[in-house]
Amino acid sequence: MLTPLSPTLEGALISIVGETPTSVRFVNQSSAVRIIVWLDYTGQRVFYNSLQPGQSYVQETFLTHPWLITTAQGQGLAIYLPIAELATAVLSTNAFLVFVGPKSIAESQNLAFTVQTIGGAESLTLAAYPLPDGATFNAQTGQFSWTPTGYQAGLYRINFTVTNGEHTDFEEVPITVLDTIVDTDGDGMPDDIDNCPFVSNPDQSDLDGNGVGDVCDPAPLGPQFVDKTTTTSTVSRPVTSAGFTTNPTEPIVVTGTVTFDPVPGHPYYAVIPTPYNLIPRVTAQGGTSFIDADRVPEGLPISFADGSPDLALITTTSRTFSAQVNLRDWYANPASLPAGQYAVALEYVNFARDPDVVKGVCTAASGCFEPTWMGIAPAASTTIAVRDTVAGGDRLGRLIVDVQALPSDAIQNALLAKVEAARDLVAKRNLTGACGPIDAFISQVQAQSGKNLTPAQASGFVTQANEVGALLVCR
Repeated sequence: MLTPLSPTLEGALISIVGETPTSVRFVNQSSAVRIIVWLDYTGQRVFYNSLQPGQSYVQETFLTHPWLITTAQGQGLAIYLPIAELATAVLSTNAFLVFVGPKSIAESQNLAFTVQTIGGAESLTLAAYPLPDGATFNAQTGQFSWTPTGYQAGLYRINFTVTNGEHTDFEEVPITVLDTIVDTDGDGMPDDIDNCPFVSNPDQSDLDGNGVGDVCDPAPLGPQFVDKTTTTSTVSRPVTSAGFTTNPTEPIVVTGTVTFDPVPGHPYYAVIPTPYNLIPRVTAQGGTSFIDADRVPEGLPISFADGSPDLALITTTSRTFSAQVNLRDWYANPASLPAGQYAVALEYVNFARDPDVVKGVCTAASGCFEPTWMGIAPAASTTIAVRDTVAGGDRLGRLIVDVQALPSDAIQNALLAKVEAARDLVAKRNLTGACGPIDAFISQVQAQSGKNLTPAQASGFVTQANEVGALLVCR
């Protein structure tokens, strides 16, 4: 049985050659007259036959010759392409999609169209998939509607199908959403109306009404709260004599201390600092961007209730609170903080508020905990060194093997003494001390270049020694 093609292909399909004869049996199983039309070598219609309901006949033809089936009024219903042997084309009450074609729409603009069918009037089932977020399709009416948001720019391909239970037609409709709206933070609010365009804040909360979103405002409660909260951070001493290393089981503890100063005439609540609202900010030496954490530890929800251990009332005197953060709770992967120097600081961050306060109005009969200090209070950074003792020891072992391969005992012994001294100090976890013999090794190698060492040998040794120095953070 031949598969019907959509009549919308008329104009695209033409007869190509008349070399390979074949035939098609047309069987009219519909309840209406069907017209058999040949599409000639220019794609023009050529009438061949008219079939009453229940009639059939065999049409001699050639491969590549398309045959169009129409109603008595000339409305295209289907196109059939013959195959090498006799095949049957069943003319049922098939329905086909009217060509939709590609669509293009700008962000935040509505795209709406109706998927239409031609053919029989029997029960049809329409469907569309996959639908983008926010798009709708009414399978009863064929109505499609979509208003892309400011972060949905791109190309979408949606399949529209219609079936009568026996035959199915479909069209893949490409829809291009033009990136006409800049939404840098992807919160659904265009930058030109976003009160905090670089930090996601879909609720656009602005408690003091100054036009700056709370998550971007240094004093969301108003100018009288500016500089009333300060944070300092202190890095604890390493747990081993090797200092901080890439071993993720060895903690890197930073203590954050936050002081809340009183605001004359405006008592307020403060959310007490914890390891979950003291956010570590780590930057590699010479870098400008914060290093993304492997994970973000999460604590219990903050309690806004009488006697809550999470809140402190600030009235007429300053109050200070401290909490410790282990960087390894955020950077658990050794590759996250490889050997090197880092600037480390903590930021006290709070944007939690009493949920009973809605748009600045307390909705609880018993009263609310308001105002609650909100904002970000960063501390100054401290520089730490993270060393890779394992890789450093391995590289020293390889360097020792290469030095032992030198033919000259005199230069070999002199260089070997320095490398072995560095290796022994690394084994004793005295990494700072190991840097001295490494520097002395480099100096002697450079002095022997072109003498007892070829320039290539000297260059190789210096490169290896510098790699060891980088792993031990000698500079």
